[in-house]
Amino acid sequence: MKISVITVSFNCRDLLVDCLKSVYNSDFKNFEVIVSDNGSSDNSRQEVKKLFPSAVFLENCKNLGFGAACNAGAKASSGDLLFFLNPDTEIKPEALSVLARFFSENKDAAVIGGKLLWPDGSFQDSYKRFFSPFFSMLELFEFHYYFKNNPMNRKVNYEFEVFDKPQEVDFVIGAAMAVERNIFFESGGFDENFFMYFEEIDLCKRIVHKGGKIFFLPYMEIVHKKGKVSEKTSVRQLDYYKSMKLYHQKHSSELAGFFIRISIFVSSLIFILVILIKLVFKRDRKPGIKKLKQKIELLRWTAGI
Repeated sequence: MKISVITVSFNCRDLLVDCLKSVYNSDFKNFEVIVSDNGSSDNSRQEVKKLFPSAVFLENCKNLGFGAACNAGAKASSGDLLFFLNPDTEIKPEALSVLARFFSENKDAAVIGGKLLWPDGSFQDSYKRFFSPFFSMLELFEFHYYFKNNPMNRKVNYEFEVFDKPQEVDFVIGAAMAVERNIFFESGGFDENFFMYFEEIDLCKRIVHKGGKIFFLPYMEIVHKKGKVSEKTSVRQLDYYKSMKLYHQKHSSELAGFFIRISIFVSSLIFILVILIKLVFKRDRKPGIKKLKQKIELLRWTAGI
């Protein structure tokens, strides 16, 4: 079995280098590396070519978004298995061997996600159940943050259980997700209407609807420095909520998308008022101003301004 490791980069050279080092240090050797770069200006290409001459480096003409860049990498690949790996990850040496073995022994597996870990070794969310528009509406008001143990949140998060054996799940987090080659292309690949976020949930949902099985593989461990790419690329909160609306509009109804948009508007308005009150009393000034700008941007989008 040959594995195509596909990673999307955008001005995250140092993270990318660390990620690729971990891949090349793998104890599984039948792999290829494809970097699909979204127009970086930090000399990523030169560094990758110097350190990893066998890697394929695709130079996209602009920032295509995550899904479109993954699709470009998939089209340039030749592996039996497409392993989409975020550049802010580092895989353990045995990860690819574990992945190849599981796929060889489980022919009904369409998608496999690994066990994501924080840099300190603690467990990071790696899988979830498909969620409803109402769940997302509550998320917009940070309900699950303040009431984490509510029944809906527990159900979506599999009762917060960390499985110690391979487990079939609804979807896996896209930071480290492997898809059988034929299934990926037969399903249409990533929907490029999602610029960033929700694209892996959408893909898993389409694959499940066609009878494919999604597995969480706890023996395949990946350190995920979550948020580091967003910090470096100025990924906006707006991208997340646009994708949320699109996902529910696509898989539920136009009405669901409408209510998500209304909920974004109302929640943004409430948070703007709360932030302004805090700023008046000089609390959380610097992070408050940053969050205020984000919420104003969301408010303008939902209002069509």
